[in-house]
Amino acid sequence: MKRNKILYILSITLILRASSGMAQTVFWTEDWSISCSSLCTSYTIGPNGAWTIASTGVNGTKANIWYFSNQEEGLGRGGCGAVGPDPSMHIGSVKGSPAAFLFCPKGDCGAAYDASNSAKVVTNTMAESPVINCTGESTITLSFNYIMNGQTNHDYGSVYYNTGSGWTLLVNLPKTATCGGGQGKWTYYSIAMPASANNNANVQIGFNWQNNGDGAGNDPSIAIDSIRLSVATVLPIQLISFTGDYDYSHNVIEFKWSTASETNNAMFTVERILDNEDSYTPILNVKGAGNSSQTRNYSAIDPSPVKGTSYYRLKQTDYDGHYTYSNTIAIEIDSTTSVTLFPNPAGSFININYLAQAEGNNSIIYIYDAVGRQITSGVMVSSYKGANTGRIDISKLTGGIYFVQMQTPAGQPFTGKFIKQ
Repeated sequence: MKRNKILYILSITLILRASSGMAQTVFWTEDWSISCSSLCTSYTIGPNGAWTIASTGVNGTKANIWYFSNQEEGLGRGGCGAVGPDPSMHIGSVKGSPAAFLFCPKGDCGAAYDASNSAKVVTNTMAESPVINCTGESTITLSFNYIMNGQTNHDYGSVYYNTGSGWTLLVNLPKTATCGGGQGKWTYYSIAMPASANNNANVQIGFNWQNNGDGAGNDPSIAIDSIRLSVATVLPIQLISFTGDYDYSHNVIEFKWSTASETNNAMFTVERILDNEDSYTPILNVKGAGNSSQTRNYSAIDPSPVKGTSYYRLKQTDYDGHYTYSNTIAIEIDSTTSVTLFPNPAGSFININYLAQAEGNNSIIYIYDAVGRQITSGVMVSSYKGANTGRIDISKLTGGIYFVQMQTPAGQPFTGKFIKQ
């Protein structure tokens, strides 16, 4: 989600419909809490219990199988398939399959399956979750991240459920986008569970993969990560707005948010995630009001923002530990933190490359010597919005090291260093 433009001050406001008063509260998760580099065909030590692999149809002698490993990293939404430290559950080929010698001699090369023209690779297999206790839960939503391709109508993944009376198809999954080279793009998917799952102590979910052996197939096969079961709950707060502003002059991001009402609200947490990361990091905490029926305004500062694009959300936590999230806002900070000075070393003049917010902007130039004393100052007027080049007369300076500071109208101090010959 990169954008090729310079933002000097960015303010993004999120207005939530407080009248709805509903949110999704997660009560069951599966993130594959193991460390396996390759070829792990079982998952038995997770916090929820063991997953079971079951044959659900014809499987050849070299059928593709489910793996739980780092060979297909469980990336965040929009990430492209890769090997990495966050494992996923995925379908891969096995050692000795007809095409193994071409692309994966040992098996488990991530979500890459053998689609040879051979009955040996015919596959129909399902990964079944442990029993999930949904007692006290209703109107349940299943969500997860996944990648999937395959031959249309022949090689594909499906989701099943079992509420105590056998397995039933929930949905045949749509293909996800690809990033080229057979790499899938991780995609978010959610679907309502059937009413029979409500208040049911014996719920299971299953992910099924099947492929024929006609020699026509397209990687990736399928990979699953970040499985969640959640329910709609009454919001403990009514959030009116959540904003973030980058202050160039102090190099901080200031957050502001307002609530119309609060119920048992213990704490707010501002969380951040960067491009290519798959989990949020808590940045700061602010105490909630507990119970309130009047508008309350809050503010907080991220003192260490990261250059580039960052994504922030507001987490609200009850006294009993339940929590909900706002939607996400994006804040982009120009990664250019210094001016470019040339030639360097310089003679009578030095040129300065810098970025201007608008044509005709006046920026103040300060020159300091090596011990920090201000030698001179002046004003530089931009000719264009964006990249500009100006010239500074340094003929009267003695030889040595000097520092340039440029103060833009937006308040951002750009700095650079040069040597006077």
